[in-house]
Amino acid sequence: MFGSCLPGWCAGEWARAGGSPSCSGCPGSPSVSRSCSGDTPRAVDPVAVAVGQLGLLAVNFALVNLWEESAWAGFLQSRLGQRHNLFVAALITAVPFAFAHWPLAFLGEVTVASVAVGLAAYLALGVIFRPMIGVFLQGTRGSVLAVAVLHSVFNRTNNDNGIAAALLDGELYRLGILIAVIVLIGGLALAAGRQRLSRAYRLELDANPGGGRTAVQTPRHSGRRRTRSHRMPEAHQREAAIRTT
Repeated sequence: MFGSCLPGWCAGEWARAGGSPSCSGCPGSPSVSRSCSGDTPRAVDPVAVAVGQLGLLAVNFALVNLWEESAWAGFLQSRLGQRHNLFVAALITAVPFAFAHWPLAFLGEVTVASVAVGLAAYLALGVIFRPMIGVFLQGTRGSVLAVAVLHSVFNRTNNDNGIAAALLDGELYRLGILIAVIVLIGGLALAAGRQRLSRAYRLELDANPGGGRTAVQTPRHSGRRRTRSHRMPEAHQREAAIRTT
């Protein structure tokens, strides 16, 4: 799950401002405050940050993201990829994915505006996040394990207690993360190539999940030759019998 990532943050800021963007409102809003003009680095102990984030990464991966992506990527998105191309399958998956995360918008102070904005934000995030997962999934030959690690790293980077929040004061890093995700999707797509993003490749992965070449089975023929029984027609047999008498 995404925890308190971008959609929850936007919805919360919107609600606290009474339906209008606050001074630390969502990136791209009409009114962006001085505090959103840039993030400043914090003085931290790098070893403590690394150890803490790796521990949280391991917990998120083992308890949440591995099982979450087993359902989303390993089942739903892969099955949709058998019928549609990669990006269509990802966009369809983004809808139930957003609704599954929507209850997070009900944490804290809840208003009609915050709930509506939360759902819209989760839909927008799913439209960006699920294609990245889809590209990574097919680029790794359907490895749900690799996809779950990517999901955990994304959460650790984006959450309120994540890496960026530990290193920076401010909120603009969230916008930077979304931009980085879009750039990453493009880079992964170029690296994977058009053929590996196709529906035909998805079907090939499902038919041969092990990744090895399928051996062509040739039919075995027995050593005995089949002989044709040339049976003489009955009229010819009678003629031969008359000649011999």
